[in-house]
Amino acid sequence: MRYREFVLSPYGVIKIKSLGYIEKQHPNTQIPKKGTRKRPLSPEQKQENKIISGIRITVEHAIAGIKESVKNFV
Repeated sequence: MRYREFVLSPYGVIKIKSLGYIEKQHPNTQIPKKGTRKRPLSPEQKQENKIISGIRITVEHAIAGIKESVKNFV
């Protein structure tokens, strides 16, 4: 999965990536935390992951809507 770039605040650009795509990282990159059986995620980490995934899915749906409207236009 490629990252999607979007503006979260007027202070800068935030990039969100999936766990399967970790290479060079922008300083503002937000990557969901990953837990294991021996080291489960804390409630704070789970909450942070929910926020990141909520933003990411909103952006993904917006991109899909744009692609769909362009496909119907052409």
